[in-house]
Amino acid sequence: MNDSRSERHSRLTLSRVKVALLILAICALLAIPLLGLYGGHVPAGVFSEGMAGAGSIRTALRIYREGHNNTYPILTAVDGAGLGVLGIGASDLNGMYFTPANYKVASTATTYMITVTATFAGGATYTIDEKGNEGGNFEEASKRYWREHTYTTYPFAVPCSVLAIILATAGIVVSVADARRKSAVQRPH
Repeated sequence: MNDSRSERHSRLTLSRVKVALLILAICALLAIPLLGLYGGHVPAGVFSEGMAGAGSIRTALRIYREGHNNTYPILTAVDGAGLGVLGIGASDLNGMYFTPANYKVASTATTYMITVTATFAGGATYTIDEKGNEGGNFEEASKRYWREHTYTTYPFAVPCSVLAIILATAGIVVSVADARRKSAVQRPH
């Protein structure tokens, strides 16, 4: 009687270990794609900061045009700090990733071109003109930036996958050991 009680207690412990290993393996496996999903949005957010700054400059140019006989100011490759004529202060374009130096504006009385340069991403550019035509390589740079910074930004990704493999292997080993123990107990001596 005492032996069977100890046997039941032992089986219950192995079952608990298997369940715990399974839960940990599932959690580790779920962490990998979640990090990947989140990671894809960070670079897009970085580059959208530059696009938003260009949008602010564009709005200021339109407002200026409305108040000045439908003409834009004459600007020759002025950076973001020199846009006082548009009512944009030197610090208005300061962001986390972009500064006034990253923005250039060239305009004539009837046209303009805003260029944003992401110096942190190998000089990727975004341009927009008075007609709303966009250009540059921000989208490609965003993807490249993501690929290059995934494992440095999310150092958990590799350890989580290794942990998941180890836990799954441990669960299999425990299951095999449990099955062998059960078959040894059931055999007549």
